[in-house]
Amino acid sequence: TVLTELRLGGNKRIGPAGALALAEMLKVNTMLRKLWLGGCGVGDKGVRHLAAALRVNETLETLNLDINGITHLGAVELAAALPVKRTLR
Repeated sequence: TVLTELRLGGNKRIGPAGALALAEMLKVNTMLRKLWLGGCGVGDKGVRHLAAALRVNETLETLNLDINGITHLGAVELAAALPVKRTLR
């Protein structure tokens, strides 16, 4: 069995540090297709880590980041990764 979807929504303990750990995993993971992190307190710092991972991950298709206190700074980080990330919908 292969894990293709991970739903961690509502887990506020994840925060920026957990986002960093998930980002490191995404850099090498080739199976995960969907990652749900809504309401996890990721914030701009965590989004910066995730955006860096998106630039190299080739399999993730869905990333949910709603209700994470992301400001325009985090949005800019994500937007910069999107031209590189062709599989994300």
